[in-house]
Amino acid sequence: MSNLYDIGKSGLQSYRQSLAITGQNIANINTDGYKRRGAELEEMSATKASALEVGQGTGMGVRIGVIKRAFDEFLLNKARSATAYAESTSAFVNATSQIEDILLPGEANIGNMIGRFFEGLQEVASDPADLVGRTVAIEQAKQVADGFVHLSSLMEEMKDGLNVQANHMLDEANLLTKEIDKVNRQLASGSPSKANNSLLDARDKLVDKLNEYIEVHVTLNERGAAKVTLGDSSNGPVLLSPNKIVELGVEKHRNTLNFLINPMTDGITTNKVTGGSLHGVASAYATAVEVLEEVDRLAFTMIRDINAIHNSGLTLEGEKGGDFFQSLRLDLEASPANTGEASAKLTVINPEAITPDKVLFNYDENENIWRATAEDGSLLGTGRTSIRLGGIDFDFRGTAAQFDQFVYNPVAGSAGGVALAIRRAEDIAAASSIITSANANNKNQVILDAKRSIVSNEVQLPSIEDAFSNGISAVAATEFIASGSVAYIPSDVSTIDLLTLRKQSQAQFSFSESDLNELNNIVLKFNQINDSGNTISKTLTFDVTFKNVKGFEGNWRDAEQIVDYLNRGVIKGSFASDPSTMVSLVEAGGYSSGSGGYLNFSHSDAEYTAGEVTKATGGNVEAATSASVSDATDIHIFTREGRHIAGTAPDANEITRFTEAMTEANGFNSSAEYVGDYLNGSGEDGYLGITVQNLDQASMLVDLNNSGSKATATFSVFDGVDTNETSVNGLSSVSQTIDYQLTVGGLSASVSGFDISEPSAEAVASSMIEKLRADAPIAYKVGVAATPNKGDELIVTFEGLNYTVSFEDDEAIVSGGEPGRLKAFFDSSDRLHVVSKSGTIGKSEINVLLDNDFPENEDVATRLGFLSSLSQTETRFSDESLFVAGTGAVVTSDVGANIITLTFSEDDTYNLKIVFDDHPNSGTTASTDKEITISGSVSGDASAIANAINNAIAGNQSAGGSDISAGVAVASYAGKVVTLSVRDGKSVEIFRNGSEISSGDGTVTINAVTAGLDPKKLDDAYVAPGPGFELVRQGDQIIADSSTFKSKSFSIDSDELMVGDTIEIAGVDVTLTAATVSNLVEKINDASSSIGLRAHAEGDVVTLFGKTLEEVSIGYKTKSEIEANFNAATTRSISAGSTASANVNVVLHPNDVVVGRTYELSLAAGSSSIGATTVIYKAQTGDDAQSVMRGLRDALHDADSSFNGSAATTLDSDSVAGTLTIADDLNYGDADISFGIASSSINQAFGEGGDQILASGATQPTLSNSGTSLASQRLILSDLPSEELIVFLGASGARRVALQYDEVPNIGAEIQRNLEIRVKNADENIIEVFDEETGTSIATRTLNSDGETHALGFDLAFNGVFDEEDKFHISGNADGKGDNRNLQNILDLQAVNYSNTSVGGFQKVYNKEVSRLGAIVQSGKIAAEAASALKEASIQAESAYSGVNLDTEAANLIQQQQAYQASARILSTARELFDALIRVV
Repeated sequence: MSNLYDIGKSGLQSYRQSLAITGQNIANINTDGYKRRGAELEEMSATKASALEVGQGTGMGVRIGVIKRAFDEFLLNKARSATAYAESTSAFVNATSQIEDILLPGEANIGNMIGRFFEGLQEVASDPADLVGRTVAIEQAKQVADGFVHLSSLMEEMKDGLNVQANHMLDEANLLTKEIDKVNRQLASGSPSKANNSLLDARDKLVDKLNEYIEVHVTLNERGAAKVTLGDSSNGPVLLSPNKIVELGVEKHRNTLNFLINPMTDGITTNKVTGGSLHGVASAYATAVEVLEEVDRLAFTMIRDINAIHNSGLTLEGEKGGDFFQSLRLDLEASPANTGEASAKLTVINPEAITPDKVLFNYDENENIWRATAEDGSLLGTGRTSIRLGGIDFDFRGTAAQFDQFVYNPVAGSAGGVALAIRRAEDIAAASSIITSANANNKNQVILDAKRSIVSNEVQLPSIEDAFSNGISAVAATEFIASGSVAYIPSDVSTIDLLTLRKQSQAQFSFSESDLNELNNIVLKFNQINDSGNTISKTLTFDVTFKNVKGFEGNWRDAEQIVDYLNRGVIKGSFASDPSTMVSLVEAGGYSSGSGGYLNFSHSDAEYTAGEVTKATGGNVEAATSASVSDATDIHIFTREGRHIAGTAPDANEITRFTEAMTEANGFNSSAEYVGDYLNGSGEDGYLGITVQNLDQASMLVDLNNSGSKATATFSVFDGVDTNETSVNGLSSVSQTIDYQLTVGGLSASVSGFDISEPSAEAVASSMIEKLRADAPIAYKVGVAATPNKGDELIVTFEGLNYTVSFEDDEAIVSGGEPGRLKAFFDSSDRLHVVSKSGTIGKSEINVLLDNDFPENEDVATRLGFLSSLSQTETRFSDESLFVAGTGAVVTSDVGANIITLTFSEDDTYNLKIVFDDHPNSGTTASTDKEITISGSVSGDASAIANAINNAIAGNQSAGGSDISAGVAVASYAGKVVTLSVRDGKSVEIFRNGSEISSGDGTVTINAVTAGLDPKKLDDAYVAPGPGFELVRQGDQIIADSSTFKSKSFSIDSDELMVGDTIEIAGVDVTLTAATVSNLVEKINDASSSIGLRAHAEGDVVTLFGKTLEEVSIGYKTKSEIEANFNAATTRSISAGSTASANVNVVLHPNDVVVGRTYELSLAAGSSSIGATTVIYKAQTGDDAQSVMRGLRDALHDADSSFNGSAATTLDSDSVAGTLTIADDLNYGDADISFGIASSSINQAFGEGGDQILASGATQPTLSNSGTSLASQRLILSDLPSEELIVFLGASGARRVALQYDEVPNIGAEIQRNLEIRVKNADENIIEVFDEETGTSIATRTLNSDGETHALGFDLAFNGVFDEEDKFHISGNADGKGDNRNLQNILDLQAVNYSNTSVGGFQKVYNKEVSRLGAIVQSGKIAAEAASALKEASIQAESAYSGVNLDTEAANLIQQQQAYQASARILSTARELFDALIRVV
């Protein structure tokens, strides 16, 4: 009974809860986002059956298993996708409708304004002189400009509004994302088995709302938490997951709204915003951009076209027409991603040719060129430093990096910048600027009519773009079968570089795949000319068996693999004449190229005679060989009119050949005529100002230049021509031909490809200068034991260049000057060494820079021992000494001593100097020197030398007290070898004493036995070849400089120096403040920046030195120059008076008193009985004016006693100025008296003074060079005229040409020059056309029977009979009245719209854009309506499944109520049965 009771109870409970769920559904029928619930009932099974039961496993009743939401993911996703699409189309249509209203507001639209503007111009054309019509036209033009500006402003506001709208929407979307994240967290914390249906409803409602803004895809986990991704699939960026939440942002760009993930941190751009209202707004923004771009393009085109024509016309006042509308600013923007340092600028060359197309300039680092590409990726042009496109020159400067980019967008912002340029009615250029006229001196009345021709005369030749690769490369060079015209240079080429190339011998193999698997040996046979001029046959064999090369079994897959091993020298071969010596292919002078089954060999200077490849099985593969061609053909450049502008000078036979070749089939105009007047001319001498460089082999490799005292050799390397090169297809290769010879003065050296580390001009210059320096001595300077202070820098000069030695972590680092020229280091005794890494041609000293701009340099140099009392310490040279470091051990015998041998080559008298322990007899060690000198003879043996050394050591011990200690060193001899045993463990340096090591040809070889140094031979001093010069390298240049150092020394008599002495040096006055030589040096150095010289003194010898001056004027100030600056109060002279017995006063002003200056008073005899008298006085320290005059008085007293008489009062002691009175009783009143500086005190301390020549090598060294290149001739043409030119090849030599060019788009052949037409032959009706500006002959023509011809883009018609000297002009019009031809051309723009050139048709263009936008809006509305219907259907389908249906719920109520009642009846029955059972019991 209890079982039945439980069953009834479970049913009652289950159906009561089911009724509650149904009631919940009905109650929430109108709740937004509510999903219908449903209870799923399940049987309660017995877990253990009773033995009394009839059947086991009987049920225990019913229960609710789970309450489920009505949820169909497919229907929900479908509804969301439809919603996102509908929201997108709705937002797009709303926005584009606003754009349409902006573009077409009514009658006052841009199209109608343009129409009225042209109507105004038509009125002007009907009466060009009418100012009223002109004024109306200007006002209508202003309306057009204002209309464009207003339209642009509205469109920009529209774009800004869409951006703001997108930001607001994103704020909402980000907020919704955060709310979904909160729900996710609540779901994650709930029961994993019983989902919270309310939270799930909230989740779906939030996702639905988010989906209206931005289309998302949702994936649910087991707890119902949502993973939200952008876009319509799960592959998009994760916007929300249980672990993270992402914010979205928007960034306005010129063309798009870019959506960003985490804009404040990552800022990653995403394109997965594919639906929702944000997508619609972004699409509308793009449409707004497109519309504005078209408006900008229209404004750009209208301004360009009208301005181009207007500029070519004349105003009413006859002035050249300017811009009608203000010129637009053209932008060239650098990409923000650029990593290089390049900059770019644009220059407008031809405004009429400017196109509205966007151009991207990208740098190709591999080819070192800029590439201009259109937006569709098509190549528009290339150039290294400049590209001309659409009437604009784009120039690039600085160092660019790979993938650097500049963007040129000419139309951007054009509409917003439209403004009228002309302000006055008179400035409308209605008249044409071109007129034709006959020369006033013409004898006959011939009339010329010239019109622009519509005839196109195409070139019947391939363009260089089709015939050549644009790059200097031997393997990519074009080889022609025939000579003559081979290609034309388009008019859009501004610069071209052409090379004619010799041809190397080739051996070509072709293999099948099976052949590659069977290869054994490659055998190459060639003939080569040796140094004696004899032809030697050689056979070179390479083992290319795969296993022998690789070391394991296998097969070659591609001939390129074999080539790689051959060229790198991994596979080596041997000559048949010397099988034991292995050589690489490159060492043998060859190079290879391979691809697939093709294998090619080239040789730099040999002729392949045969070649074969042996195989393991089957027959061998033979090579096809081709001979070299040692000479390359000549190359010439012609105009299509026959003007020879570049190439080799032809003889009469070649001119005949050229003339015969001037046919239309060869690219020339039918009337072309050979003219060689401009051949290889440049500038004024060239054709229309062209620049031509015609270089032979030597000059193309090395450019020699002489300037002043410098001679410069600049090297060039043709990378791709003279270097080892392979071809992509394996059909050709080039073996390097790098070979340079240079002679400088008496030095010569050569460099080949094996001498350089890389094929660059700098590497050639570096190798060349090292070879030139090979025999020159190395310079080095050694300081004293010292540690530099922090921040110290030592600046030294060497070979005319400055070098800075800096110190870091006890390491000396050299910078500046020639890279790698000097090195610096500290030895074990902490002495700084500065050493040249190779020899110095002119034995340049390493000196400390003494310059007021670097005052601290003197202090640093003094502390480090490179200066001593401002005197340069000695620079040593490797040809004069050998330094041997000490052993550190003190010994008393030869055992453990530092053994050094000196081997004397022959009997002779030798001059040596030996310095022990680095104590020379100079500088700081002069008083404690350990220096000895030896001059001794070798006669049979070297005993005299050994004795001289021992005696000198002993002598030094006594001379300086005890400078060299006893037993420091001992010399012994054996034959002509002296052994020096140094026993104190200290260093020793052995020098040649003087410039000659011996009186004859004897030399000394020093061998540091103990130290193990390389033997050193001391010979006579190195003498630089030719005139003195230094050789330095700067990049790819070697500079021979004879002016790197100049000096002049003078002996000064210091006793004659006086304070106040004024010395003039190089036009600068130096005044002494002390009567010392050191004061003179100080004053000169203080003025060094003005003089350009510095000074230092040793005793009374002053040396002036400098780097640039070659002459200097030196001298003291003269007596008259000094006295001219005296104060006016000082007496200069007194003329004789009429009365002898009169006082005479001589005055000295205090300002004219200078200590050390000698003053002189001279009295003529006059009537005085004393007679003529002269006295002097030298001003002493502390003297004033009175003291000087008192000194002169005393000198007078001493000269004659009469001056000291009782009646002679000779000094007014009360005079402050210093007045000497010659008393009247001395009768000098009628004598001439002079007072001033004593002439004897004006010293000539610098000898004769005057212009002194500073000692220096002033003779310029001579340079010469030769070399070998695969290139024979090089033509470089720049500043090319805007016309087509013809490339013409000579009749002999290899017809292989490589070229490189810079190009710009073809801007047409319209002539903009003033032309003069001269009658060349009146009888034959032959005329010649000249450019008036340059006087260049451009074309020659013969008129037809009607007096007509075509030339230079004009149809010319002459009416009348020529005279021999007739001339005609096509020139500018000077009168703008009554002429409407130019304005008519502008009016024609309104009707013309050539789609391929984007010219004119402005109203049509505008109306087309309006129509296009209207179509976009209309199609958008249709799409929006369809999307809305789809959205409604999808939502309805999803609601039908998951929503609440009242009929269904009512049926459920009845069913559940009946079940509930039945369950109650079960309980009632159970109770009745139980009662009955009780009663029975």
